[in-house]
Amino acid sequence: MRTKIAIIFSVMMLTIVPFSIIAKAYDAAEEKESYKYYTYYTVQYGDTLESIAKEYYDEEHYTVKSYIREVAGINTIDANSRLRTGTVIAIPYYSDEYIY
Repeated sequence: MRTKIAIIFSVMMLTIVPFSIIAKAYDAAEEKESYKYYTYYTVQYGDTLESIAKEYYDEEHYTVKSYIREVAGINTIDANSRLRTGTVIAIPYYSDEYIY
């Protein structure tokens, strides 16, 4: 009885493991390469870091909070501070295209 169970288990492992390895390799091959760039944004009246983040963040690379922290850090401003109208800030973004 134990021998039959061991044989069945072995056959299952020999069948399942290669397919899972192939599936992981296929998923890795499907991932797109992306490049990080920066653009500039002129703060408009009523803008907040949160409103800007919701417009520009990329959910594949960030959460809104992590994006706000990054934008604040890049621009050396406090994440909770008020933005001044007319201030130009750097905004990170990702693209699948390589721009040289």
